[in-house]
Amino acid sequence: MIKSYQFIETDHHRLHNNVMAFFNRIEFEVGEYSTDFYDKDFYTNIVSHHPQILERPLRLIFEEIKTWQQNDRSTFISAIKNSNDIERICSRDIVPTRIGDIEENLRDTVSELFTKLYVQVLNGDNVKNTYGSLQEHFKEFKTPNSVFKCPTCGLMSSKSKEEKRDDYDHYLPKHLFPFSSVNFQNLIPICTDCNGTDVKGKNDILSINDNRKIFYPYDDTHTGIKVTCAVTNDNTGVSESNLNDSFNYTTAEGKREEEIESWKTIFKIDSRYQKRAKGKGDNWY
Repeated sequence: MIKSYQFIETDHHRLHNNVMAFFNRIEFEVGEYSTDFYDKDFYTNIVSHHPQILERPLRLIFEEIKTWQQNDRSTFISAIKNSNDIERICSRDIVPTRIGDIEENLRDTVSELFTKLYVQVLNGDNVKNTYGSLQEHFKEFKTPNSVFKCPTCGLMSSKSKEEKRDDYDHYLPKHLFPFSSVNFQNLIPICTDCNGTDVKGKNDILSINDNRKIFYPYDDTHTGIKVTCAVTNDNTGVSESNLNDSFNYTTAEGKREEEIESWKTIFKIDSRYQKRAKGKGDNWY
């Protein structure tokens, strides 16, 4: 990333935190299902209003894993926790659970639950009334993160806190890594181009990088990327299309080579910068 974001805690994060608390509580439970597995306010304000898309799948997951051996249950809960440690996933210290790794009996339930958590619950009236809307989150988020250009590519304009929000990109795509679908450390406001199907889209950003490290979007030690451009051919006598450039990307500390290569791959940086430079160059000439 050209520049990392500053992460801020808001009430919106409580949806994810409360879902994770549910899984923590059921790790060693072998009795009957109980609404005591939820934080009281969470159940009253959110869960009880979504009996089919939230409470039912959570109950099904509990009923299934309580039949497992304790070691298997703890392994499952640990996988959920690890799948939400986005910083360590980016540094390749741990591997998140993909949808295909989940027990077949639970796979469809987990996929549907966490997809609807983002699409319907997070954007639903009950969450908006309890925690606030995504637009309100964006406004809070942009106060310390007031950047003019998209920090992912540096090419497109970034929305201000008074405008309709930027896209919230699932850094780890939710259809592949469901457990982090409403984890705001996995949600990044980026420009429409970066989030589009021609660039990042729904690509598995871990598998396309030859196991290289990737930038953690909220890394407060990331000093930013310096981009330099050199004209390698400006012989436009025959055609303006002869104009060619090369780009170099570095950080102030002279490190992050793996992360930079991953960033270039994920967001197709070289080709996008080449097109921008060629378009501008033609105009200059």
